[in-house]
Amino acid sequence: MVKYIRRLVLVFLMLVFFALSLSSSYQLLKLKNVSTIYLYGANLTVSDITDMQTKEGKNDLPVSFSGWVQKDEQDLYYPTFNRYAQADVVYVCGDSNLVLDSIASLRTDDKDGCLISEDVAYSLFGNVNVKNNKLLLGNRELTVRGMLKGETTLVVQAIETIQGSAGNQNSIGTANTPSTQSDNDNNQELVFRAIAVDTSGMDNEEKDNIISSFEERHGIAYKNYSNVIYTSWANFFSSILPIVSTLIIFFSILKKGVKTSNKPFICLTYLSTGVISLIIAMYIYKVHIGLPPNLIPNLWSDFDFWSKHYEDYVKDVTYLFYILKQKPEISYIVPLVKTIGYSLITISLFFILNFKLKIDSAVKLFSFLCMCLVIEYLIIIVINTNGLQLGNILMFWFMYPFYLVGNYFIGIKSFSRAPVNSCKSDEIK
Repeated sequence: MVKYIRRLVLVFLMLVFFALSLSSSYQLLKLKNVSTIYLYGANLTVSDITDMQTKEGKNDLPVSFSGWVQKDEQDLYYPTFNRYAQADVVYVCGDSNLVLDSIASLRTDDKDGCLISEDVAYSLFGNVNVKNNKLLLGNRELTVRGMLKGETTLVVQAIETIQGSAGNQNSIGTANTPSTQSDNDNNQELVFRAIAVDTSGMDNEEKDNIISSFEERHGIAYKNYSNVIYTSWANFFSSILPIVSTLIIFFSILKKGVKTSNKPFICLTYLSTGVISLIIAMYIYKVHIGLPPNLIPNLWSDFDFWSKHYEDYVKDVTYLFYILKQKPEISYIVPLVKTIGYSLITISLFFILNFKLKIDSAVKLFSFLCMCLVIEYLIIIVINTNGLQLGNILMFWFMYPFYLVGNYFIGIKSFSRAPVNSCKSDEIK
């Protein structure tokens, strides 16, 4: 009984971490597909970004983009409660949702609005019901429009996109306000760090063409990368266990089929069962077999294509690894790190269970299947209650029960017919 409970605890923990890995991966999948162009040394100001947006609006196929820059540890003040706080402020010129994921978004012309995270809300206002509350960023009065997702301490303030505007210089009453830097008093002096370009719904080839055309139109040519690199890695790690468990079943079935090659019908049954189970699993797990267009060389004689592509990919990953990590980058990195951590724990628990859990009867299989389904149902309720989503919920329901059933039937030994002893009948005389 104790061993049974221990194994159920292991199953519970494995499914919990599997759900957390799927949830963290889906958090990235929900974000807009954005390509970021880093502007090191470009010295683009508000008026430059505004001119680019005006020019882009006249294009036949305009591209949505936002400039952004982060200023660390800026002073915030709420005069009503005489409370102070510090936050890393991300200044955005354009659509704020291209830079940071939030429940609400700031209009491009909303020069007096801001979005704040939960910890800033608690520090200044004591709760999270803070919509339409006012705060001071230096001498600039801002109205809270909504909350940012996540727990990082920051404020997003939309920069006025009309050329020549210097921001709102209003102050609230005669309250003592903390000292600020000059860039808080005059947004025109801000120099943008990066441009976030909306590439939603585009494949890699379309994305590359859009970015190239965008850079050519505006005379910029800097390092760029897509947040898809984070999404693809998260999706890869969260899918390792379902794919591995399916392949274990598939190759085990093939192995039994090969052993029965002298019996064509039984061998064909095994092989067809393995192929059908693999197809069903791939459909549920949404695994697509094929090479993206950017991985196919234009000429088959281009033997250096793969090595060049690999070198470029390593350079991009190295660049992302060493780049200065600020709030927009961290919003992608944190879910990715969580996905990797949860997935590695899930895989470890899976192989521990595979070693310890031996199901040798139909009754035991049925009881474990029932317990698995109950545990999965409870986990889904808890996940939904906390405002999270699993993404591919069928994968969560299907993965471990499918493995248990497949592993059980593979382990069943075929029963050979008992030998019939022939006896000579007595002669009837």
